[in-house]
Amino acid sequence: MLVRAFEERDIARIREIFGQQEFEYSEPDWARMVGGVIEDDSGVVRIALLNRPTVESYALVDRTAWATPGMKAKEFERLDRAVIKDLKGRGYTDQHAWVPPVCRAFLRRLYRYFGWVKSSGDENWTGVVRHI
Repeated sequence: MLVRAFEERDIARIREIFGQQEFEYSEPDWARMVGGVIEDDSGVVRIALLNRPTVESYALVDRTAWATPGMKAKEFERLDRAVIKDLKGRGYTDQHAWVPPVCRAFLRRLYRYFGWVKSSGDENWTGVVRHI
């Protein structure tokens, strides 16, 4: 058995294996994936571990630059729209972020106005995700 990087030539075999799984979701775009495969001695792919590119986002805001929270929120929203457009243009379909406990009000805004949902976390940091 040989472990090697996933290559475009593996896509037909990956589709076969995906079909065997009988998953109830659509096949992803394998050509955008990165990862690895195991092939047997005859060169047939038997296992694949593939990863869809995603982004981890960081929001950095100068707290001293805004007269009101509403002004800050308006500018953040404007920037967010531009960033989403750019990410979509690059083929990304989701964003991930970790929000620290000192940003609970911001976290509520992400849920309410920007379409983020909780993905994981603990009593300290909250993991959030958004499909774009």
